[in-house]
Amino acid sequence: MLLFGAGTLPALLGVNLVAGWITIIGRQRLNKVLSVATVVVALLLIGRGLADYQLPIGPADVIPMCHGLLTGK
Repeated sequence: MLLFGAGTLPALLGVNLVAGWITIIGRQRLNKVLSVATVVVALLLIGRGLADYQLPIGPADVIPMCHGLLTGK
């Protein structure tokens, strides 16, 4: 945990430093952009999950996996 904290400390300090430079209007715009980006990424991940989802229509020994099909032969 100590190493994890030491590794994330520079990033946290950098975010704090950059946040001090951004104006109120810049923060409002950043919040809007981040909100839209979050929705876009969520929709992309949902679409990716639905595109890869396949119902096992074939033989009973076929098991759908996240990286392809695993056969039970």
